[in-house]
Amino acid sequence: MTKLKAYILVFALFLFVKARGQELVKIQPEKPQANELLTVTFNPKGSKIPDTVKKLFINFTYSNFYEMPNRLPMQKVNGLWNVSFKLPFYSKYGSFTISDVNKDFVQQPTDTSHYEFFVYKDGKLIEGNYLAKGYSLSAQNRKSPTYEQQQLEWFKKELSLYPNNYESQLRILAYQMKKEKGKAKWDAREKALAVIEKKFRSNPTFGGNINSTTMGFLIIGENKKVDSIRQVVAKDFPNSDYAKEHNLDKFLQNKNETEVVDSLQKLLKTVKDEDRKSYSSAYNYLFRYYVKKKDKANALAYYRNTVKGDTSPYRWRDYNNYVKFLESNDMLLDSAKKLNTYILTNIDKYPTSV
Repeated sequence: MTKLKAYILVFALFLFVKARGQELVKIQPEKPQANELLTVTFNPKGSKIPDTVKKLFINFTYSNFYEMPNRLPMQKVNGLWNVSFKLPFYSKYGSFTISDVNKDFVQQPTDTSHYEFFVYKDGKLIEGNYLAKGYSLSAQNRKSPTYEQQQLEWFKKELSLYPNNYESQLRILAYQMKKEKGKAKWDAREKALAVIEKKFRSNPTFGGNINSTTMGFLIIGENKKVDSIRQVVAKDFPNSDYAKEHNLDKFLQNKNETEVVDSLQKLLKTVKDEDRKSYSSAYNYLFRYYVKKKDKANALAYYRNTVKGDTSPYRWRDYNNYVKFLESNDMLLDSAKKLNTYILTNIDKYPTSV
């Protein structure tokens, strides 16, 4: 048998195995959108998982589902295993495997790939899906000798759909910086720095933009610039929300609690209502301080500002942590009960968050 025939045979076998692996799992709808219910159905017949297994889970190997657990239990109905979950509003690409509790039996399409879904809007793939697919290879096929080249192709594919995608541009340039030598290496670095500078200058005081800027420096290995960019913003834009938050966070590292509390109380008296969001960490610090000190009146006052100011994607877990914190300190139990009821009332919107 010639090498060519052997290669064709192996490749054909690979495609057969992958196709068979895909047949065992059905993902619906085929083009899911954010906020939609996604259903995964698994037929165990002919799979790696024996009938003796009584509990199965899908294990997310890559996703941006911040408020969801890493695995979800499946239910068996008429011989088929199912699980449904609502895609968060910020959803992009996700990959997963199926396994028993201890992962003694793991079902995936092939040894070098996982089950996956992409997220769409009005039938069009949204930005970031192919970028995320490239990142997911670290979980799916990191041991491959062509792992980096495979990632590179997905980053290029992202740029073919979204030419201005910031991360894909930097990932490609970082790859060039790693592989090239001499002038070509430095040219790639200069291009990467220009991409980061453009991103930063587009909105220098916006927190998300600053995070993207620091991430960009980390991507190209310029780690020392991470702290400097934050200092630049705090110095050049002292009245920005970011500068206020940055300086406050540095101050909260002070080990002298009495000094911190006294300073925060004086500071918050001068804060305007429209600026309260910038001082959320101060309210949180004082809330926890007074709960531990068993000062009910002050704890309740700062608790209201702490909970009201929490709008992050992690807020439902944060709310749950507040409930546990109050219960463990035997403080503000009525407030803890109300917050817990609020969580349960909204659990249909965030079913796997807490």
